Amino acid sequence: MASVRKALLLTVASNGTGIALQMVVIVVLSRLLTPAEVGVYSVAAVLTGLAGVLRDFGVGEYLIQEKDLTDEKIRAAITANIAVSWTVCIVLFLLARPMSVFYAETGVGNVLEVLALGFLVTPFGAVAMAFLRREMRFHAMYWATLVSGVGSGAVAIILAYRGFGYMSLAWSSLVSSMLIVVVSLVLRPAHLPFWPGFKGLRQVLHFGTHMTGTYLFAHIGRGAPDLVIGRMIDMQGVGLFSRAGGALELIHRFVLRGIRPVMLPYFSAQRRAGAELKQGYLRWVALVTGVTWPVIAILGLMAYPAIRLLYGQQWLASVPLMQVLCAALAIEIVFLTASEILIAAGRVASSSRLQLVTQSIRIAAIIGSAAFGLLAVSLALLAAAVVNAGITIAALHRAIDMNRSDLFAACGPSLAPTLVAALPSVGVLAWAGVGEENFVAAALFSGILGAAAWLASVIWLRHPLGLEVVGAWHRLRGREG
Repeated sequence: MASVRKALLLTVASNGTGIALQMVVIVVLSRLLTPAEVGVYSVAAVLTGLAGVLRDFGVGEYLIQEKDLTDEKIRAAITANIAVSWTVCIVLFLLARPMSVFYAETGVGNVLEVLALGFLVTPFGAVAMAFLRREMRFHAMYWATLVSGVGSGAVAIILAYRGFGYMSLAWSSLVSSMLIVVVSLVLRPAHLPFWPGFKGLRQVLHFGTHMTGTYLFAHIGRGAPDLVIGRMIDMQGVGLFSRAGGALELIHRFVLRGIRPVMLPYFSAQRRAGAELKQGYLRWVALVTGVTWPVIAILGLMAYPAIRLLYGQQWLASVPLMQVLCAALAIEIVFLTASEILIAAGRVASSSRLQLVTQSIRIAAIIGSAAFGLLAVSLALLAAAVVNAGITIAALHRAIDMNRSDLFAACGPSLAPTLVAALPSVGVLAWAGVGEENFVAAALFSGILGAAAWLASVIWLRHPLGLEVVGAWHRLRGREG
């Protein structure tokens, strides 16, 4: 357990650094770029993200979960990664112009051509980073996040200031990919094979086919709002919707990149040791809802100050969208590692099918509601989150014998800290309201008092997260003594 705590600490520190850097960049860029420019990049980034899932081809997950990992299997993984990445790079270049025509926006193709270049270099660091994750050496991720965040953020701000518009984000993304590769090559273990090989390639491809389906469906579902809105509404709508989810994406990123990287290695190790996966998953749910639900509640109530502080006045139309998306995220956050638990349980195909079903529902909801405006899309996503929760619970019941009452019992302790943390925000809204004259004071009051109330409640109510905080404090005092 100590190794898991250390791994979580490192990934949270890495992700916290990345989020802090990203927030600084977002605050500056939102005042240098228009909603339409952000929308152009967002559409191209979603398309590139889909290609990125194909590029990865489940190679990282294969290396992490493989019980008997040999040099031959690592070389085969390198071969698969290079072949798929370079193929995807060519396809993206070929699709750049057609996508410009489809969205009636030449900028989409221009951004795609730059982002495609990243696919030429990323295979040289992907296997090394996956191996470091398997060994739970998460210090590498910290340095990769720090170096790439500082470098790419600086490039984005400088180019945006010089008038490059949406292309500043494209070049920034390419610089980020290159810097991550450099860090991974510097920190890679000396014994790790560098050259590709073909022995064991069939096994890698078999696993990668199912694994790619899992993450491809997930990415399509998350990127569908930008793609559909860009086609059925306009690029300004894409920008407003993406900024509505921007602050929430930081929470999603906290879990997805800060905690989730530890989950598959941890669950896989538990399975190899013959331990029960159900209790580990439920404990994860209790911990993650204990820290994210209060933040989501405060952001939902203080959506106006959040949008105003982060992005500026030109983005205030995103406020009602953000409030609805908060409710959807509160549901989705519970199931963010459902795929990892299914993979760790040896049910890769089930994980892929689950993503296909749930993301199909999500996409259908977006397409069916887009004609009625951005708020309708947000409400449709909330409805889809409710439906998909039931479907995911059924899949987890089949895999690890987890039922609805188990999940409610795990989430239950997080309700009281969430309500307590939200009380200062409720007080602000009831007493003074929030507007242009007091949004900074409202944000500070709600954030500081909400955080203090949350910390006191998780400790006093003996929430699992509070027990971890108290335990960490005692361990720290023990070292000082």
